[in-house]
Amino acid sequence: MALKPVGVLLSRKRPTVLNGMDYKRRPAHYVYEGVSGGDVIVGGDTDVSFSNNGPLEGIAHTTGSSVSITSTGTYKIDYKVNLTDGVGAAIAIAVNGTANQSTSVPVLAAPGQVSGTAILDLNADDIITLRNDSSATSFTLSGEAGVDAQLSVLRLD
Repeated sequence: MALKPVGVLLSRKRPTVLNGMDYKRRPAHYVYEGVSGGDVIVGGDTDVSFSNNGPLEGIAHTTGSSVSITSTGTYKIDYKVNLTDGVGAAIAIAVNGTANQSTSVPVLAAPGQVSGTAILDLNADDIITLRNDSSATSFTLSGEAGVDAQLSVLRLD
């Protein structure tokens, strides 16, 4: 299956209608990594492990593993990673084990935060992960108490 993004949201303003689809009343579903006092190093070509769940209607996630899409549709996926090092790495959404290059965002400064948004057509049983898309450079999650990485999935149609 060839993956193709259907658009990228660049504005911080949240529209309630996108491509004719009203998603104002649809809640986002998310997973997150909460580090409490220890650094987590994410090696090159490695997925971020998520230790906690938020609401999960429409997606499935077992702590420490990937996120599974339960229904075919168009999805808005947001991610945020707080890191202490890793300049030269890149963070991307991977679908079924392959990083979607249209979602890859380079780490340009550390410490700092990297975030991205993509709209992707996904099928039921697709597996999505947040991946370090660099084979040579690791990055380190911030290690402070709180949320160090978050992946939010919202079905638009």
